[in-house]
Amino acid sequence: MIARWRALTALLIGSAMLGVLLGGCAELGSLNPAGAEQTIRKAVEKLRAGDDAAATRMFDEMLARRGVKAETFVLVAAACQVARRFDLCAAYAERGLKETPGASAEVHGRLHSLLGSARQQLGDFDRAIESHLAARHLLPTDPAVLNNLAYAYSEAPNSVDRLRDAERLAQEAIDIAAEKNASPSEMAAYLDTLGWAQLKLGKLDYALANLTTAADTLPEETDIMFHLARAYQAIGRNKDAQVLYERMLRTDPKDARAAQALRELGALQERTPTTGEDRPGIRAAQPTDGG
Repeated sequence: MIARWRALTALLIGSAMLGVLLGGCAELGSLNPAGAEQTIRKAVEKLRAGDDAAATRMFDEMLARRGVKAETFVLVAAACQVARRFDLCAAYAERGLKETPGASAEVHGRLHSLLGSARQQLGDFDRAIESHLAARHLLPTDPAVLNNLAYAYSEAPNSVDRLRDAERLAQEAIDIAAEKNASPSEMAAYLDTLGWAQLKLGKLDYALANLTTAADTLPEETDIMFHLARAYQAIGRNKDAQVLYERMLRTDPKDARAAQALRELGALQERTPTTGEDRPGIRAAQPTDGG
C-alpha cells in the first residue's frame, strides 16, 4: 500500500520528491486514489495557470465530498506545494490540523511536515522549524520527517550548531531508510539534504560525493541541480555549474535561483582573466558560531 501510494502521488502530481515528503502514510490508501487523481491533476494545472479560484473550488469540493478527513488535507496541501503555492499549502495544512483534532499521529505528522516546508519556502524559518519539530514529536523515527527537519535547519539562517544538527538528522534519516529498504529516489532525497548541509559546513569532498549520487538518481529535480551546482562552484568547476543552472531554466524558465546564479557567474567570469581553465567561483557558505 505504501509503495503504491508513493508511486501514485508522484505520478499524479508530477514530482518524485512528493513521495518522500508524504513518507509512508499508509492511511492515504483509504482515499481511493483513482478517484482523486483527476481532480488533483486539474487543480494543480489551474494553480500553475494562475487560476486560484478554480483550483481552490476544486479542492474544497473534494474535501466536502469526502468529509472532513485529515488525509485528504494531506493530499491537497501536497498538491499546492508541488504547484509552488506555498501560501495555499500552509493554509490547507493549518486547516487540516484545526478541523481534524482526532486524526492519527501519522496523518497529523504529515500535515505538520507540509506546514513546515511551506513556511520555510515563505521565509518564516522559526515557525517552519517549530512545525517540523511537531512532526518529529509525532513521528520520531520517520525518515521523511527527520529529513524535512534537517533540510529546514540547513536552509534557515545558518549557524554551526544548526548545520551540525542538519547533518546528524539527515544521516539518521538515511540510516533508518536503509534499514527499511527505501527506494533509490527516497535515498537520493536524503543524500541531497546531507550533502547540502555538508557543503555549508565546508566538507566539500563529502558534499560533492553525496550531491552527485543524489543528482544521478533524480536528474530532473531542480533543487538537487542547484545544490550540486553550488558544490561545483565551491571547488572551481564553474562550467559544470553553468550547465546545471541552464538545465534548471530549461526545466523551469521561472526559476529565479538559476537566473540569479547565472548572472552572478557571468559577472564573475567577466572579472576573471581567461586562461582556458575554470577559476574558483563561490566559497562554501561559512556559518557563524552559536545557535
